[in-house]
Amino acid sequence: MTYIKIGERKIPAEIEIRREDAFMDKRETRTIKIADMPFDEAKELFINGLEWSVINEHTDEEGNLHSEETVMADFIIAGPLTDNRDGSITAKMGKFKTEELQEIAVATEVKSYSEAVAMREIFRKTAQFVEDDSEALVIKNLYPGWATLVIEGKTAEKAGFKFRYDDVLYKTLQNNYRFAQEYVPGEGTESLFARIDETHAGTIEDPIPYYGNMALENGKYYSEDGIIYLCARDTVNPVYNSLADLIGNYVEVV
Repeated sequence: MTYIKIGERKIPAEIEIRREDAFMDKRETRTIKIADMPFDEAKELFINGLEWSVINEHTDEEGNLHSEETVMADFIIAGPLTDNRDGSITAKMGKFKTEELQEIAVATEVKSYSEAVAMREIFRKTAQFVEDDSEALVIKNLYPGWATLVIEGKTAEKAGFKFRYDDVLYKTLQNNYRFAQEYVPGEGTESLFARIDETHAGTIEDPIPYYGNMALENGKYYSEDGIIYLCARDTVNPVYNSLADLIGNYVEVV
């Protein structure tokens, strides 16, 4: 029999191991299925930073009960919570990826995974105060993923809130923006998000790679599909069209 233990509670559960969970930014997770628990109760229980363990019990041939407890100290990121049709609930708890902790390991001498996680949480909270986009790119992995923000129903009070999507860093363009599943960064969300890319001089020798969802600046050079373009007029707001479609309006081919 398998249980999860939270505090003094021991709850019968099924545990599924996923090495790269698509629902949690391809991180390793433990999916927990509980047969009988109210959804509202589970919502309060499965939170970020949860301290929990897995207990496996079995009886040997002589009728003796054996119990093995494994502390799940690595799996502290609360993921999707599902209210199933059969009355059960399914909760996911995820683990930080190596690249999410690499900045901490490089910058300091950490003695354990849990210490690195604790330090990362401190750095993650202060990362939003980094205003320079080029500096933010250096610590890109400290910023939250878009999927996590959608799950949490996060509202970014001020424009400029930074987050990751598909390994790209973005920032919000509106105050009091609430992350929603229907607004995926990309085409059609130019008024909501701006893509942050590695700094380039914007000269003809060092043009700025164009991927869409970027604001173009007058006098700077951009490259797309091997072609270099010169911006002749500020777009002011981010645009997503191919540069070839903007010829004669905002850019010209060099």
